[in-house]
Amino acid sequence: MTKEEIKNIIEAKGAEFGFEIEKTNLTWGVTGKAATIQIFTETDYEKTDWENKTACVKVTASAFISSMGGNPDPEELLKAADEIARAAKFAKAINEMELAFTKKF
Repeated sequence: MTKEEIKNIIEAKGAEFGFEIEKTNLTWGVTGKAATIQIFTETDYEKTDWENKTACVKVTASAFISSMGGNPDPEELLKAADEIARAAKFAKAINEMELAFTKKF
């Protein structure tokens, strides 16, 4: 799979869960009001082809609760709970796909 294909998958899956995933220099992610999602890349040394100088790069997602602060009313708490649940489901879906791409070094 190519890095561009993975980018498209991440953006489409994000939209499916109601998030607009943004690319930064090192990661993809989104910070909502109640949840933050980060998508990282990490070299899988066991699957790297050293002879052909081709690295296998895994893509993993994590989601965590952001600080809301203030004194939210019940409706705001329900919206936050929904956002947190969607972020967790998004991260789980991405991780279950076991996305990876190769790059030359």
